[in-house]
Amino acid sequence: GYDISFLITNFHCEEMHKHKLIDFIIQFME
Repeated sequence: GYDISFLITNFHCEEMHKHKLIDFIIQFME
């Protein structure tokens, strides 16, 4: 089965990438 801590870490990494991507888009639009 999956390691829950791995799933949580992977989820947080994806959230961080989304926030960085959104910040990049906002800076690019301005």
